[in-house]
Amino acid sequence: MVFGISEPPLNPPVKGESAGVVVRAYTRIVMSPSHFRRFIEVGTDLLKKYETAHGKIPTEETKKKKSRKH
Repeated sequence: MVFGISEPPLNPPVKGESAGVVVRAYTRIVMSPSHFRRFIEVGTDLLKKYETAHGKIPTEETKKKKSRKH
């Protein structure tokens, strides 16, 4: 996994083209498959608890579906 900060592209996209995502990498984490599985399990549990308390986090897919309806 590579962790970093998402930055806007240097040049705005041309109409009809999608903007590329630019990520400035800050750190890299390497782990065994078993540790990665546990990492995912903990993250999934924390996400469920967060969404139970604060509501669903919209994804890019759900944002696109909502924008098509309007």
